[in-house]
Amino acid sequence: RCRFDWYVCKFNFIKRGDKMYLDKKQVAERFGISVSTVNNYMREGMPFYKIGAGKLVRFNPDEVEKWIKERG
Repeated sequence: RCRFDWYVCKFNFIKRGDKMYLDKKQVAERFGISVSTVNNYMREGMPFYKIGAGKLVRFNPDEVEKWIKERG
């Protein structure tokens, strides 16, 4: 078990508790946007989590959906 209770599956999903977290490509596919739009949204404040010391980022799909709806 790693720090912060994150569990990394072999299919590139990350699970914390009962919640699955998505990578950039999965967010893009789920919300019908491009990966570059995901990157732009991150700069604009879309919530994401950095995992470990590297560049691994993951997204809670509920938080992303809420952020996109509030953004208008």
